[in-house]
Amino acid sequence: MTVTICALMWSHPGSDERLHSQLAESLSSVVASFGGTPVSLYRRKEGSIGPLEVLTIRWPSREALEHYRATTDAVHAASVGTDEISHLVICYEEPVRSSTNAVQDFRATLGSEVSPVTVCVLVWSHAGQDLLLSAYADRALANAQAYGARVIQRLRRLPGSSGPLETQIIEFPSEELLAEYREAQRVDEFAQIRNTAIANWLLFPVESMLELAMPTL
Repeated sequence: MTVTICALMWSHPGSDERLHSQLAESLSSVVASFGGTPVSLYRRKEGSIGPLEVLTIRWPSREALEHYRATTDAVHAASVGTDEISHLVICYEEPVRSSTNAVQDFRATLGSEVSPVTVCVLVWSHAGQDLLLSAYADRALANAQAYGARVIQRLRRLPGSSGPLETQIIEFPSEELLAEYREAQRVDEFAQIRNTAIANWLLFPVESMLELAMPTL
């Protein structure tokens, strides 16, 4: 059974480029040797707050993942452990329920106004509220389609692991539509449910870096 990991990596001040270059080297040489398949790699845009890198890798089995971690943890700790803070979250990919045609039709009405912005959303739940948070996220992501949003990726944390319950990558047609969506969510009638379910959340702009890190993919 395949297993997907999402690694959220924060860097120490001044070590962003070192972290990114070492990550690219790891993807190109080590990960593929152990059977892992990089799914996505997003980097936080400069000037925003959040993890520097959001990396998703799919492994053919939990055994393959554990073999990789057992083999590389000592090397990783010696080479980059003092220059970064890395949170590893094992999660599974949630099927995206979206109407692609509806989103495309909406964007067609915007014409030249489309200037896409991609954001990463990390959401932590209050204790015992995982199901409520996920139900609220289902609704919030469905509502985002009215603003031309496209859900690129949605991951949910597996029981027993740490980190945010959900990691979402969403593309909006423009900064303005993203702002309109966020304002609508703030004042909607489900605010009480959101406050009950969500302990913390973080939204920050990102850009895809997978093709640059692994140009042969």
